[in-house]
Amino acid sequence: MSHPFGDLLSQHLHRKHGLSQSKLAAGILQAPAIITLMCKGERLTGPQARERVLAIIGWLHAQDVLSKPHEANALLLAAGLAPLRNSEPTEANILSQLNGSFASARSAQSAPSTTVSSEFALVGRHAEWQTLRAAWQTATQGKAQVAAIAGEAGIGKTRLAEELMTHVHRQGYSVARTRAYALEGRLAYAPVA
Repeated sequence: MSHPFGDLLSQHLHRKHGLSQSKLAAGILQAPAIITLMCKGERLTGPQARERVLAIIGWLHAQDVLSKPHEANALLLAAGLAPLRNSEPTEANILSQLNGSFASARSAQSAPSTTVSSEFALVGRHAEWQTLRAAWQTATQGKAQVAAIAGEAGIGKTRLAEELMTHVHRQGYSVARTRAYALEGRLAYAPVA
């Protein structure tokens, strides 16, 4: 089954020899299965959909495959998302749009908060949340901390990490985010090893 987003992405990948969905997935730190689902019209809604499509656009731009604003907007529109607000799909423009959602959340609640409000409440993770907040408090005092959130799929590891990122960002600190997947024999925690 074909989807306009998948068709258009395929056209862009075929513009340059050696590009593939798996190279794209590795380039934007996503599981290849996610890219496959997106090409079939799935995973194009929800809070991370625009972030993923903008990451794809940025990667295609870095590969010298995509350089015109209308090409970036065509991918966004094929995915059912709003087009870029700026006239040129530069890395800075894309990053400013990604960071815009954090800025609006921060301006809505500019004072540091001990409870993180979110579209979805954090349920059943009070002890873990308190542990992470305590580690963060220790880190703000200059003592390095590392937190590993582990567990079965679907228990809320990502959601818990996102709560901490939001909490830290609202206090005015910079936040970096990455993802790792234990696929094809790769070590999931290699980025921090």
